[in-house]
Amino acid sequence: MHYFFIILLLVNLIKLSHEYNYLVIPYKIYVGNNHEVTYRCFTEQSGDKLVLFKKILNNFLFLPRSYILLKLDGIHNRNIFNDTRNRVNYERVLNNDKIEYLHISQNKSMIQLNYNLGKMYFFCNKGMYSSYKCASECVDNLVKYSRFRSQEKVLGKDPTAMKIWNTVWKNCFYDCFSERKFDEMKNRFLKELNIYRMSVRSKPLLFNDYLSRTAQKRVDKILGKERYVEKSFQFKEISSIISTPFGNTQMNKWYNQYLNAKIHPHFKKTTVKYFQLLLSSKVKELGIGIGIKKNKLIIICRFK
Repeated sequence: MHYFFIILLLVNLIKLSHEYNYLVIPYKIYVGNNHEVTYRCFTEQSGDKLVLFKKILNNFLFLPRSYILLKLDGIHNRNIFNDTRNRVNYERVLNNDKIEYLHISQNKSMIQLNYNLGKMYFFCNKGMYSSYKCASECVDNLVKYSRFRSQEKVLGKDPTAMKIWNTVWKNCFYDCFSERKFDEMKNRFLKELNIYRMSVRSKPLLFNDYLSRTAQKRVDKILGKERYVEKSFQFKEISSIISTPFGNTQMNKWYNQYLNAKIHPHFKKTTVKYFQLLLSSKVKELGIGIGIKKNKLIIICRFK
């Protein structure tokens, strides 16, 4: 019983240690003609750095101070601008109101804050999110899934398809294909599919904005983010649910199922029939929707 409570305590400590992720907030220094210094962060400014930092902290009272990093992005010295964005120096305000200086290597597990048209946005892995919570979930997934590097082991047996997969996906694991809210994955899916289409002498497919939008809405509805999805009978659809870090193997999986069905036609599934249509010269356009639900990726391809 004693050991049980120790284990439970350790689990809770681990959970607490991963409850927050670093939020990086940029600021700039402006030096006037009279050498007067002003510190600015978006719409806030002050002649005192600590005063500015504390104003910023008041916008994020839900976040412990230790997780809010201030970063100098540039110095405007009259007509000269010194770009400091590539530096890895950060500052944070301690509980005693002292400023601590840190040297941390830039990495994808940091959330970047930005403003656009008066609205606050949070960036994770080149994707824009409307809340810290959503961006933090993105970071958590990066930490959780980016360590998986064994995707090649679960590929289908067809050697040509293996070569194609390596051409498209080599060294592109979760942290790569999840960039820009999986836009990178969608682009590579299209590239891989078009190579398969070339092998059957079909012309390359093009992305269609309407199909992409409705496919993503369909995914968002499954995730509980959308209430209404447009109904249309003008397109076909193929979908799958796959383990998140192995999402980049899905097109290879469909293609191998298609090849197996040619040898064993009595095992032909509905999915294979729709993938066969994807290879058809009659199909011209494609849209892809992708989203995460727990530890699974939902992938929907709509085409016509």
